Amino acid sequence: MLDKLQKFETAQAKTIGKFLQTALKLGAKYTASKHLTPEENKLLAERQKFLSGRLEIRTDETKSQILSFKTQAENFSERLAKINRGQNSLRELAEIENEPRPSFAFLTENLTQLVQNARLKMDFFVTNENFILNVVNLWEIWNENYKSFKTKLREELAAVCREDGIDEEIFGLALRLAEQKISD
Repeated sequence: MLDKLQKFETAQAKTIGKFLQTALKLGAKYTASKHLTPEENKLLAERQKFLSGRLEIRTDETKSQILSFKTQAENFSERLAKINRGQNSLRELAEIENEPRPSFAFLTENLTQLVQNARLKMDFFVTNENFILNVVNLWEIWNENYKSFKTKLREELAAVCREDGIDEEIFGLALRLAEQKISD
């Protein structure tokens, strides 16, 4: 199973490399901006976490699960070998037989499902590579634009409005509406 997963990863190494770079962007800890409200910082952090959860390949997780099964199987085999060399092998074999564990067929089905799910996810990324990279780039641009609007551009807009004689109350209302639209 690991070999099949590794062969597919090798064949798609270029695409997977791009997604690992993307995962690094999305997986970076969100740094709260002092110019944003706690609610705005929370929203931006949640959006980042949402994208990260949806757009990571995570083949390492599947490999870890398969390796865990392999380790458990090796430990079981060692235990059997030790019992077979011992003096009370019949009793100890009966004890092992009564221990709860999945059937071989169920274990195989589960491992197959793990590999198949990882393969389907990688296929999705390969098929939708441009779309996914665009989503992440747009998210990044939107975040930067929003932060810029809340700091530098907001002050520039306020100065222009004052120069043009736009009432402070109207300017404030327009800003709140713009911020609400951006937050939505």
